Amino acid sequence: MAASPGPNPPGGPLRPRLGLAEVALSGVILIWAGNFSLVKFGVELGTSPTAFYLVRLSGALAVLLPAWALSRRRRRFDRKDLGAIGILALTGHALFQVGYIHGTDASSATSAALILGLTPVAIAVIAWCTRTEPFSWPVAVGLALSVSGVVFVSGTETAAAAHLGNLGLLMAMLAWAIYTVRSAPLVKKYGPIRVTAWSAALAMGMLLAPAVFTLSPDDFRSPPGAWWVAALISGGGAITAAHLLWGYATVRLGPTLTGIFSNITPLPAIAVSWLWLAEPLGVARLVGAGLIIAGVAAARSRRGWRNRSA
Repeated sequence: MAASPGPNPPGGPLRPRLGLAEVALSGVILIWAGNFSLVKFGVELGTSPTAFYLVRLSGALAVLLPAWALSRRRRRFDRKDLGAIGILALTGHALFQVGYIHGTDASSATSAALILGLTPVAIAVIAWCTRTEPFSWPVAVGLALSVSGVVFVSGTETAAAAHLGNLGLLMAMLAWAIYTVRSAPLVKKYGPIRVTAWSAALAMGMLLAPAVFTLSPDDFRSPPGAWWVAALISGGGAITAAHLLWGYATVRLGPTLTGIFSNITPLPAIAVSWLWLAEPLGVARLVGAGLIIAGVAAARSRRGWRNRSA
């Protein structure tokens, strides 16, 4: 367990030593960096993005529910927390899955990585709205820069479907930011496995209801084996492992500080999509990436490390 940073020196807050939470978030970054391209690759092999995210979530539940059943921490949810679990299911799983998978399918893995890189700014705004943290001018500057970056990134897309895809990715980003802020107290109370497993299971019900009317058996029969492999690996990595690691870090560091680490994700994610999918970068997209990263850095510039848990 990492030691507390102790009193702040006169020149500013002391940066803490690397702890287990930071190691966990490093794992999340690696998983997410490859997942953007994996999802884009997998969805293009099939006929329906909806079928892809249902298989993806099913694979995650096949691991999460047995893991919860075998865990020692199986406390029942208090009645007052059931509504919060429903919000997590809706935001962190249902809305995120729809926006992320459909958005990446219509747009690109690079755009998905950059737009989801806005998460720390959204978390800062949500934390201010919920009076968790004060809103300051660096956050306002960061928000303006980041939104400008999204405009540049979206402007590189020529098809109308890609612009709609970017709107879907924005929805996914906002949903994930809400999930991050709202999940912290529940994960601390019940543990990351229980919260992730039950919110994901509830989200599966939310997603299956409309899918019954929009999918056919051919949506699952026609895709090649690589489609199934991509969906299951994405579910096991980005949903199961990343959610658990992210939940653990959120409790240890707090939602805002946890969000800082997603600043790093777009850079390796763009590199992976360029190498694997041969997605072009272009000047406008690079400018957009720079603005988004600068905006996130500005929003986080005056956030100290003093809230870090011991």
